[in-house]
Amino acid sequence: MFNLSREKQGLSSRGKADPWEILVTAAMFYLPGILLLSTRGNALAFGSLLHGGGCTTVIVSPFALHATGVFMLAASALLFWGYVRVRREMRSGSWPPNRRRHR
Repeated sequence: MFNLSREKQGLSSRGKADPWEILVTAAMFYLPGILLLSTRGNALAFGSLLHGGGCTTVIVSPFALHATGVFMLAASALLFWGYVRVRREMRSGSWPPNRRRHR
């Protein structure tokens, strides 16, 4: 139906795509995670109620900030591991995986 060139499809000259979006997502978890871990005191979190029209303020403890930072760094590491695994599968030529296996 659509005849797009290889460049518009996101394919390189070798015919393999680079899943760089996974790295961008990992960075979106990594950088705030580092900032949360480097926080030393209490933090203020602001939010708004959609239907009430008011603004809420919450004081967040350093423990909660550090725990959230650890979870964000773990998610970042998991995404980076997934990126490395996908790249390895793409280089070996077995990407995308074949869902239909012989019985």
